[in-house]
Amino acid sequence: MRAGDTYEKLAAAGFVIVRPDDYPAPRIKQWVGDGAWRTLENYPSKAARNRALAVMLENPKTVLL
Repeated sequence: MRAGDTYEKLAAAGFVIVRPDDYPAPRIKQWVGDGAWRTLENYPSKAARNRALAVMLENPKTVLL
């Protein structure tokens, strides 16, 4: 089983899958299906990105990878 299959099942159940990324700038990416990730927003620093991620994770339907 590929990781994407698991992500698809989570998305079908209503979960939002996000992951932090640092290159080329601190940003948060969201799983959009078919092996693709979409950049939600770029941040000026890792600290700003982590604060935004913490707010997103308050939603019980948000999964961090």
